[in-house]
Amino acid sequence: MEPRQARVNAVARDERSVIALLDDAARLHHQNPVGLQHRRQPMRDHQRRASGHHIAERALHLSLILGVEWFRPLVGYGNALWRGVGLGVVPLAAGLFLPFWTSFLFAAVECLLVTGSFLLARQPQSLNDSVTILANVFAIAITFAVIGAAYAASTAKAVMQADRTAEIEQAHADLAAAYTKLEALATTDPITGALNHRAFSEHLIRAVTTARSDHTPLGVIFADVDHFKQVNDTWGHQIGDAVLAHLASLLREIVEDSGLLARYGGEEFVMLLPKQHDDQIISIAEQARVLVAATPLALPGGNQISITASFGVAAYPIDGATAELLLKAADFAMYQAKKTGRNRVCSAVDLRMEEDAA
Repeated sequence: MEPRQARVNAVARDERSVIALLDDAARLHHQNPVGLQHRRQPMRDHQRRASGHHIAERALHLSLILGVEWFRPLVGYGNALWRGVGLGVVPLAAGLFLPFWTSFLFAAVECLLVTGSFLLARQPQSLNDSVTILANVFAIAITFAVIGAAYAASTAKAVMQADRTAEIEQAHADLAAAYTKLEALATTDPITGALNHRAFSEHLIRAVTTARSDHTPLGVIFADVDHFKQVNDTWGHQIGDAVLAHLASLLREIVEDSGLLARYGGEEFVMLLPKQHDDQIISIAEQARVLVAATPLALPGGNQISITASFGVAAYPIDGATAELLLKAADFAMYQAKKTGRNRVCSAVDLRMEEDAA
C-alpha cells in the first residue's frame, strides 16, 4: 500500500474515532445530563475516572494525528522553504541600497521565476503541496520586500531631514557671514581698513565712560598727513589712497593691541589709547611721527613718496572730561602742530601751559 493511501486510511480511522468519541459523550449526557453539566448528582468515582481517561486518550490521539498531517508538507519540503528565505535576501538588500519600490519589483520578479521553475520542473508532488510551497515562498519574499521598503522609506526620510538640517545650518552660517561682512562694511573704512568715523565715536564714548568709572587715564592722538593735497595733485587720487593705506599700516604698528585706530575723515587719523598717561601718549605720538617720516611709500617703477604727518595729543581728564571735549582738544593740538611747522607733535597740555605762561 502506498504511503499516500496509508495516510488517507489513518485519517479515516481517526474520523471514526471522533464519531465514536462523540457517541460516548452523547450517551453519557443522556444517562445523566444534570450531573455532567452541574455535578449535582455525581457519578461514582471509578466510573468518572474511567470515562475521563477514555475521552482524554482519544482526544490526545486525534490531536497528534492531525498535527502530523498538518505539518507534514512543511517538513517534507523544508529545503524549498529555505530557498524561499534565500530569495527574500534580494528584496531586503534592495531596500538597503535602492529606492523603496525596487524591493517590491525584485520580489515580484522572484515570484515569477519561482512559479516558472515549478512549472518547468514538473515535480511529482500534488497540486496542494505545490500551492503550499509557492504560497510560503511568496509570503517570505513579500515579507522581506515590505521590510526592505520600510527601511528604504525611513532611511530616505532620515536623509531628507539630515539634508534639510544641513541646509538650515548652512543658511545660518551664510547669514552670520553676511552679517559679519555687513557689520565690517558699516564700521570699517574701505581704503585703509581702519575704523570709520561713526565706529570710532562709539568706541570713544564707551572708553570715556569706562575711564570715568574706573578712574583710569585715557589718551587720544590726532594725525594729519602733511601736504596731502599736493600728493593728490601730483600723483593722482589712486596714489593718494595708497598713501592713506600706507600711513594706516604704520600707525597700526604703533597702536598694536593697546588701542584703536580710525580714519576720522579725509587725510585725518585718530588713535585711542586707554590707560595711558599724558607723557606716555606724547611718547607714542613721537614714535609714530618718526616712523612715518622714515618710511616712504614705494611705487611701481622704483619711485618713492616721502610723507610726514602732524600729531596732536590730548589726555583724559586733564584736557577734556567728555568724549567731545577730549576729541576737540586733540584736534586743536594737531592744527597747532601744522601751524608751527608740520611733522611735529603738539600736546594740549603744552598749549595750555604756554597760554598760562603768556
